[in-house]
Amino acid sequence: MSDHAWRLLRYFRLFRLFCGALEIVFGTIIMDFVMRGSLKDLLSTYDFVQQRLHLYFVLCGKIERFGKRMESVAMFVKMFTVGLMETNCFLVGDLKAEEAMVIDPGFDKASEAERILGEIGRSKFRVKYIVNTHGHPDHTGGNKTLKDATGAPLLIHELDAPMLEHTVPDKILDEGDVLELGEAKLRVLHTPGHSPGSVTLLATDSVFVGDTLFAGSMGRYDLPGGSLEQLMNSIKTKLLVLPDSVKVFPGHGPATTIGEEKRNNPFLQDFFQP
Repeated sequence: MSDHAWRLLRYFRLFRLFCGALEIVFGTIIMDFVMRGSLKDLLSTYDFVQQRLHLYFVLCGKIERFGKRMESVAMFVKMFTVGLMETNCFLVGDLKAEEAMVIDPGFDKASEAERILGEIGRSKFRVKYIVNTHGHPDHTGGNKTLKDATGAPLLIHELDAPMLEHTVPDKILDEGDVLELGEAKLRVLHTPGHSPGSVTLLATDSVFVGDTLFAGSMGRYDLPGGSLEQLMNSIKTKLLVLPDSVKVFPGHGPATTIGEEKRNNPFLQDFFQP
């Protein structure tokens, strides 16, 4: 859940308490006047106001309960565009559990590292994982800086691990692995094509795809270890089978959805020909 959603939920909780207190105080005052034989004509007004206050109280309670359900499944996601290649680095976490991961720290400037570390501090996160969706330098350049600053383990698929410079992975990712952040769970999908060890991280209603799929485009396959056949198969069998509503966070460019790419991505239309 985002910072704004958390603040809004807190405001609703405070408003609910205010309505409950106001209902009691207002009722006590009006009934005191009534018992003394004055302002009897306001009794109907009191009933009207009391009904409205009670309605607001109940409504805020329902919103609060909905917010609590959302707390258990919704994730904090913040994107930082970093490096010469304008890579999307993601801070993903569970605010309630105060656990987070950093996906693709491709920054190459101290100021970019400070932005990410600053957000980690403000959100009171403990970084549980550093994840590389693949091993290209524009997605891994800040691995050492982030690892030194947080002490978090570095995770990457074994086929891309040899690409890493200055760092050694602490854990190898494989198809089906599950990374937990509090109540949030992200499942690892092996999606080769852009590189042999490219992976995707699938959450409940969003997916972090690295350079496999972009808004209106798809990843390159002409780099060492790349394969058009593998890339298209990864997109078709691992990504396009997801619900249309799933939000796609790519390694470069804006976010999109699976449905949007099914409808409008020119590189994928052959999949949907009658």
